[in-house]
Amino acid sequence: MTNAYDIVTIGGGLAGASLAKVMAERGVRVLVLERETRFKDRVRGEALFPWGAAELETLGLRRLLLSKCATENRWWDDFLGHDQIGHRDTATDTPGRTATLTFYHPEMQETLLRSAAEAGAEVRRGVRATGISPGHPAKVTFEGTGRAEIVAARFVVGADGRSSLVRRWGGFAPRRDPPRLRIAGVLFEGMTSLAHDTTLMVINPELGQSSILVPQGGGRVRAYVVFPSRGDRTLRGQRDVPRSIEDAICTGVRQELFEGARSAGPLATFEGADTWVEQPYRDSVALIGDAAATSDPSWDKDFPSPYGTFACSAMLYSPTMTGIARAAHMPLATTAATLPFTPPRTGIRRSFSRLAPQRMLAGCGCYR
Repeated sequence: MTNAYDIVTIGGGLAGASLAKVMAERGVRVLVLERETRFKDRVRGEALFPWGAAELETLGLRRLLLSKCATENRWWDDFLGHDQIGHRDTATDTPGRTATLTFYHPEMQETLLRSAAEAGAEVRRGVRATGISPGHPAKVTFEGTGRAEIVAARFVVGADGRSSLVRRWGGFAPRRDPPRLRIAGVLFEGMTSLAHDTTLMVINPELGQSSILVPQGGGRVRAYVVFPSRGDRTLRGQRDVPRSIEDAICTGVRQELFEGARSAGPLATFEGADTWVEQPYRDSVALIGDAAATSDPSWDKDFPSPYGTFACSAMLYSPTMTGIARAAHMPLATTAATLPFTPPRTGIRRSFSRLAPQRMLAGCGCYR
């Protein structure tokens, strides 16, 4: 006999676990399928900017993360080479009056997934989804106990990240911007010279590159180097860590910030081009989080907006879950997931994206 759920969420990260917690608290029967039994560090995924933190507040999750694993990173310092050109308090000059939240990614995932289970969601870890059949109800096939299992769901949510299989199984066609910038990142520990509540962005138009340092608390800092997508330039693996530090210093980051620092995670390079699905809902299947849209974090956006989770939970929450049929509401999630937190920058960002990389980087710091 096939088990039946109201919602099956494939993926237990920020988006999937948040949705599971919020809906389970409302009495909805939720199953979360998470492949990992132990979360690992990932190069991209430690900052939620003010507009996203405001949505976490709406979902009732911001204070949970602050109490368990998150740090308020309220200051944003801009440098043009070695010259400081900005010192912004994101907690006072953004619409939601919320600072950027930063955290160690594995701790955040464990916190939210545990919270979802405590709220009543059924969480299965170490299982791998192998397919879905959209419909009414939809079917999800997964394995992890040596045999395949099938469950039925009134609603299937793909929260399985940038390389989403649900996106492919559901027949969603992603759109992509042309590659323009590459972003290399690595996590450091023992980096205590940088203030724990300050994100640092250094732009060097002459070199056509920038560097971003994002504190996670406890001396952990993610250091990024951003450069044009041309040729075969890349940074990868422990042997390239010294080179990544050199690139950051050449950009304008003070050398003393790296004194005593040691790499504590993988170094990898990824393309920064935006990817998105125009309408991330069809036939009882929806995409949220990175499965629905990813955007270039060099434009001040790391995680996708929790609004995808917020819109999805709001649409679903009705006594009979009749909101499932309201597919017209789902594009809002993608729209929110691809916007910066200050609306005027949308047009600016799209305009700059058509310029040469050097000119893009030169303009980054001027429109916050």
